[in-house]
Amino acid sequence: GRPTRPLFGGLDSAQRSIGAVCRAALLYGAVVFYLIFYLGPVLGVMLDSFSRLHAGRAVATLDWYREVLQPHYSSLIAASPLKSIENSIAFAFASMIISLAAGTVLATALTLRRFRGRTAIETLIMAPIGISPVALGFAYLWILAKPPLRLSGTAAAIIIVHSVLATPFVVRSLRPALGRVERRFGEAARSLGASIYRQMIYIVLPLTRTAVTTAAVFAFAVSFAETSATIMLTRPKLLTMPVAVYYLLSGRQFGAASAMGMLLIVVIALSFVLIDRLGARRRGG
Repeated sequence: GRPTRPLFGGLDSAQRSIGAVCRAALLYGAVVFYLIFYLGPVLGVMLDSFSRLHAGRAVATLDWYREVLQPHYSSLIAASPLKSIENSIAFAFASMIISLAAGTVLATALTLRRFRGRTAIETLIMAPIGISPVALGFAYLWILAKPPLRLSGTAAAIIIVHSVLATPFVVRSLRPALGRVERRFGEAARSLGASIYRQMIYIVLPLTRTAVTTAAVFAFAVSFAETSATIMLTRPKLLTMPVAVYYLLSGRQFGAASAMGMLLIVVIALSFVLIDRLGARRRGG
């Protein structure tokens, strides 16, 4: 006989078409939102960093970059702008090393060992993510000004705070990779008599080097961009790039603030491009 067509076949097709249109609208709406509210301001800062008013009109210039890259003292930030760049890089590298060492030990212990109180320790490690950096900076300002530490106003104080803030990201970056290695090779290594030290040196670290590199870049980026806690602890000779941007804006030097902000954006963007490339390599390998 003749094939029968479903009574509501046309309705199902219309519903699928409407669903596809709605999904496409949501996707393109999200893209437009991103372009307007993220790339738009970044583009505005970039254009401002390459222009200045001359005779009532905007002209292209590199003056703002010359200003923020000059080594001489600036009364607006009470320091050398170039020194703030050097400080940011130095603090970020020091914090990266400390947080990577601490985070690797903590992530390894939490992943490879079962012990009482592990959940509480993990919560404590992650706590800096949920605490206001301003409150954390003030707490360090209070405790580091007292004996026996007396580290207030020193580079060590800033590095300590940055390391504490970066360590949770290191732990979060390493734990999934460590868990995969443990499931695949941990039991076999222990059955052959390998100590935890030998497991780390000969199995864990070689197999998690991409995750370790990702964690290191994360720690560097977190330290490099940190502002709220740093502003509580800094002094002129220890000025960092984000704090310098704040001071330049306070002095209404918008062109110089835009130039310093663009340098900050470029470094952070390159850091996350590196993280993305490493993640793609790990998925492909």
